[in-house]
Amino acid sequence: MGYNMLGDNYICSADEDAFGFLGASRMIAETCLSVGDLPFVVGVLGEWGCGKSSLMALCRQCLAEKGQVSVWFNPWKYERREELWAALLLELLNGLKSFCGVESSKKKSDWDRLFRETSWFLFKRSVSVGSGGLIETGDIEHLRNAVGKQT
Repeated sequence: MGYNMLGDNYICSADEDAFGFLGASRMIAETCLSVGDLPFVVGVLGEWGCGKSSLMALCRQCLAEKGQVSVWFNPWKYERREELWAALLLELLNGLKSFCGVESSKKKSDWDRLFRETSWFLFKRSVSVGSGGLIETGDIEHLRNAVGKQT
């Protein structure tokens, strides 16, 4: 009797679809495209190793075939809630940056400013949370202004 062993890595294309998820992935992608501007959430639940990431990768491929942009985010890499939100925000910005392109210097300048301001916001929030609220975001802003005046 032979066994077919599958790896632990999620698949990236329909050619690797050993679970037969392509039909479900197409249905999910079509549903996502048909809801319009309504708030919409897709939950993929299941045991470890049952193919959740593979299903989502196929959904992403189906969306890309329709000209849609998606952002892949792995929340399991982050231990704290604040780290998770900061990483998600930066990943969304990176996805938007890739989608919009930054060929012109005006666009690049705008994106650089957006990333700087977002990073500054996340830094202030992290210091505030990390200090248990002893250092507030306003205190950090006052320090930034004071240092800016001295240089």
